Amino acid sequence: MNNLKTLHIENPRLQNLIDWFPKEFLKDLKRILIINPLLDNNLIQCIEYLRISNPIVIVTIATTGQCEDKSIMAKLAKLDCIIRFEIDGTSQEIHGVTKKSNLENCMLNAEIFIGKGGVAVWDMNIYKHNENDVVTAKRLAGSLGFRQFVSKSSRHKEHEPSEIYPVKKLVKSKLKTCEINCKSMSDNFVYVDAIGHLYPCQWTGNEETKLIDDIDLNKTKFTDALTRLKAYETSFSNDSRLKVCALTCGLY
Repeated sequence: MNNLKTLHIENPRLQNLIDWFPKEFLKDLKRILIINPLLDNNLIQCIEYLRISNPIVIVTIATTGQCEDKSIMAKLAKLDCIIRFEIDGTSQEIHGVTKKSNLENCMLNAEIFIGKGGVAVWDMNIYKHNENDVVTAKRLAGSLGFRQFVSKSSRHKEHEPSEIYPVKKLVKSKLKTCEINCKSMSDNFVYVDAIGHLYPCQWTGNEETKLIDDIDLNKTKFTDALTRLKAYETSFSNDSRLKVCALTCGLY
């Protein structure tokens, strides 16, 4: 983690950015991914603070695009952010199966953002119920000015996986022995949840079974906290590995 270049952070608050992360760390970052933030003035203040700390850092926002204050989208475009809109279908009926969001509101905000010069990406998770909507969605994304359309197969316990776009086949017998190519390590990023707990990635943060005690940035200095993440790397070669590590980054 000495070459850390990217931070993934869930719904940050301005004071948390100030309290949790040393200015030297923010200054050296290449990328920041903000996950599921409230699209409000706090987010604007957070990005302004990040821009003061590091004028060239690439700021990307992953969101369902729910926002009633339309001025927020114009401000985000002016701050030179990239927004990845999570849109799982071209109708509310299809999109709403997996996303607890209003598709009309999301699309209107995307149009405002794009219209103000913002770079927008359409992210679509593929399941059985929406696999036939991919071509239509990709065409719509192009016509609306999205810079990129990204479709990805998804394994989610609440929804059937796609048959046309299958996910990587599970080989349960190898989950405890397979080599793990940890994406957090290879891409040099860490994940911090909304309450300040540090993990290698969002997948380990969502895991119910924890490998180690929570690393709380409210109680531990960030530089000290990073050293504790080495326990995850050590676990890859023994029986303490998390199942999610093998599922997500296992080579089998």
